[in-house]
Amino acid sequence: MKTIEEIKPIVNGHRQKYSDSCSPSLVEMMLKIEGRVLSEYYILQDEYKNDNVGLSVFNGREIEGLRFHQFIPSDNETFAQRIIKQWALGRLFAVYTQGPNGKYHGWIVADIKDDQIFLLSKYSERGNGEGHQTAESTLRISEAIPPKITDLLFYTRPSDLQE
Repeated sequence: MKTIEEIKPIVNGHRQKYSDSCSPSLVEMMLKIEGRVLSEYYILQDEYKNDNVGLSVFNGREIEGLRFHQFIPSDNETFAQRIIKQWALGRLFAVYTQGPNGKYHGWIVADIKDDQIFLLSKYSERGNGEGHQTAESTLRISEAIPPKITDLLFYTRPSDLQE
């Protein structure tokens, strides 16, 4: 898995083109970090534009050789348990968290140290395609419960064993 030092320049080079294109933008960043697409890749944001589609449209979908999965917690596995599992597998993944304004936004999990999750994302500052500012945040694994966190997106490769 790439380090935060390797991930951050890729996220810095990405932009969120529309105010509400954070889910497609999140998947695009994951594809770029995994080296599946070039930095100019914005096909998903161009497809969904400013539709606030969430992560369910990507659940089970294969894009550029990665199959995306939306994790929904259950009695058998919590968000915190899945976060620890994904990190131990060395796989890049993303989470949706609730911000101070009550709105939800998608974040790349760039690093985990002890109980601290380091998150990177993009916002479209004015909604007109500029979206160059990289946002950074942190979350404690112990806080990875609804409503603070609502979704987790991860992927599998064709070579991965079925879970």
